[in-house]
Amino acid sequence: MKLHEVGKMKLSQYIPATICLGTHLTIIVVGIVAIHSDWNIKNTSCEVEAHILKFCLCNLVFTALVLISYFSFPAGGEVARARAVVMMIFHFGLATWGLLARWNVGASCKLEMRHHYEIMNLFQRLCIMYNYVLMTCTILHEMYLGQQLGADFTLLPAKAQSLAAIEDANSGDPETGWLSPAQYSSSAVDATTGKIKYAPCSRGRLGKTFE
Repeated sequence: MKLHEVGKMKLSQYIPATICLGTHLTIIVVGIVAIHSDWNIKNTSCEVEAHILKFCLCNLVFTALVLISYFSFPAGGEVARARAVVMMIFHFGLATWGLLARWNVGASCKLEMRHHYEIMNLFQRLCIMYNYVLMTCTILHEMYLGQQLGADFTLLPAKAQSLAAIEDANSGDPETGWLSPAQYSSSAVDATTGKIKYAPCSRGRLGKTFE
């Protein structure tokens, strides 16, 4: 990808970014409404039996952290990949917790949830679907889609755009000694000069910078 094509890549990321943000915000808004409306569920036998309120609170906090990290984490490198792995683990754990809770809860609790705590019941179902879908999408992104599409859709498009520009500028030619993207560190910008630089590597020339 050339530098002048980075803008096109950024535009192509707006659709998945909008879907991702909309999904996170929906879970957060519905979660706040559900917990506020059905807070009294904590005094029922359903909470003792299935820990529904705890499940919903954990999902609300986790989704908020995912949303914050979406804007704050740096693009590329081990940090972004570690974030994706942590997300997959928590999505799987929360989805499985919610699914097992719904399977193992008694008939009286199901009836009470359906007739007296409708919003909490809806939010629990949304959380199960949300976690399984996001886990699947993250796995596909890390294993195939991200590399094939040449973009990191787990982060803010503006950050992924900056990373793509650096990777393209640093893609090299073995004949001249320029390093390839896999050979330089994520800290590719010199904080003093603002130039893109190469980290020391066993192959290629060292210390190259350009405007």
